[in-house]
Amino acid sequence: MKTTGDSNNVVSNGYLKWEELPIPVIGDGERFCETLVAKYFWDNRELSDLQKDEVKWAINEFSGRLLLLPRVTREFLAMLYERSEEINVRFPDSRSVYLLAVLKTYPSAQEEIDLLSASRLITIDSDDKSVGDNSLQEIGMQMYGFTSPLLSEYFYYYVKDHGLSFRKIIGEINLSEF
Repeated sequence: MKTTGDSNNVVSNGYLKWEELPIPVIGDGERFCETLVAKYFWDNRELSDLQKDEVKWAINEFSGRLLLLPRVTREFLAMLYERSEEINVRFPDSRSVYLLAVLKTYPSAQEEIDLLSASRLITIDSDDKSVGDNSLQEIGMQMYGFTSPLLSEYFYYYVKDHGLSFRKIIGEINLSEF
């Protein structure tokens, strides 16, 4: 970047072409917490006020991480959620997608995968073949490092059960239904 002339106009290589950051729309976490208790907790336990606050913080943390990513990376993450399966080889407690299938379908996907992994929004399994000689590496749809693990554990199921759109939630950073 450089400043030119007396007008102090900033000249930059392509800066004016950058897309504007979206303004996140975030819910208060109440609907998500109510759904956890009503639908997913088989033991009818209630969430404590502290757990509810932690879920709210996790939703805010999630939107903050998404905001730091380029739009195309957010849309890539939404696509991973849409194509994820319960493979249950390397990630028995969460959904995943085969890394090789993603790289064959999207040859330039490694940069998006690296950004998402660095942002702790996905997990790439180790190359440990102890789970079987023929098992492929997987991309686990496991977010980690949040105040509450409940968002990571139930995010996919909440979105699907409420008929919400991964592309709207992740791509547009619209967590208003949470």
